[in-house]
Amino acid sequence: MRVSQNELTGLCRRAFEGLGFPPGDHEDAADMVVWLEQHGLGGVDTLRWALTRLTSEPRNAMKRSFEDSSLGVIDATGNSILLCGSLAADLAYAKARRKGLSVVKVHDCYNRKLMMGYLARCARRGMNLMAFWRNSEDPVVVEQVVSIRAYEDYPTLLLYQIEDEDDTLTRNRSVTLIASPHFSMLQSLHPDPDAATLLQVVRPEDFERQSNRVWEDGLQVEDDVWFRLKELSGRTLVEATEESRNRGAGEGAE
Repeated sequence: MRVSQNELTGLCRRAFEGLGFPPGDHEDAADMVVWLEQHGLGGVDTLRWALTRLTSEPRNAMKRSFEDSSLGVIDATGNSILLCGSLAADLAYAKARRKGLSVVKVHDCYNRKLMMGYLARCARRGMNLMAFWRNSEDPVVVEQVVSIRAYEDYPTLLLYQIEDEDDTLTRNRSVTLIASPHFSMLQSLHPDPDAATLLQVVRPEDFERQSNRVWEDGLQVEDDVWFRLKELSGRTLVEATEESRNRGAGEGAE
């Protein structure tokens, strides 16, 4: 079915709330899914896969493994980046504002490409940002590097094939964020160009073109995902009482 961005965002917010996401986090998570879908990067497909884990696996408490004035390390303990991406981005932003440069690492998480939406939101607050992570896509390892300049709306995304058989970054399922208000990140940055092959570049104008298309045509969402989200959103409904009706709660409330 074809829906508007607002329709998908609203349903995702209620579904994440039904899944028990903390106040505020359910809105952030929905915005990140829709951002990815809006820009042609498969936000709904990512969500489909994530819902299987979010509805069947226990969520361990996340913790900060290390922190100083410019570095933070978060142990996501196997959770989706949807549950800690906002914390990581805000932490990187706050430290960079104070020190001029910050690095935040999130270990043991999945759905890492959803981090792109959080970066775009921070960039609008005057921050230059970069993030990178690696996925094992048998038989190769693919590194994704995304960067966005302060006050710009759209990032640059680069995908590399990595020639590395013993890759710690892949095994620990980490994502690294770098932030600075003072200088733009090098979009072609890579630690060892001889060990990497550039597979794809998605430029800001590509993101903008896709976004404009969505505003005109809406978003295509598979029926099974849509009805699964509706089912999860039903968990937020409460028994109708006179008080809840006055607050707009209960079945049928918007």
